[in-house]
Amino acid sequence: MAGNIFDPVTIGWQGREYVVPAERVLKLIYHMEMAITLDGRRMNIFDLLANPPLSALSMVYGAALRFAGADVADDEVYGALIASLGDDTPEAVRIRDWCEAISAIILPESSFRNQDPEKPGKKAKAA
Repeated sequence: MAGNIFDPVTIGWQGREYVVPAERVLKLIYHMEMAITLDGRRMNIFDLLANPPLSALSMVYGAALRFAGADVADDEVYGALIASLGDDTPEAVRIRDWCEAISAIILPESSFRNQDPEKPGKKAKAA
């Protein structure tokens, strides 16, 4: 059996860090993906990251925080996102930062490390 393709994930919230062990990261991703529903339909996570409604970003990050053990509601996360837009950093940069944090969980670099593109799931052979 192959080893876990994920590394542990650390999620920050209000000065505290929550760690999701590598063996639970896939379930974390699932919870994040399931958190996005708009008009009763689940939104594709990649659509979210390309054109992010702030409420959807908040729900996804909130789902990740709760899965990791934080006691936080989506509206608190939304409030923090909105508050972060009020500092001197341009709005687009702040939103990009939140999208990158979500992307880093859903598409972790570790999942692509040493993979042979010709054979998904197989480690690449050393040259």
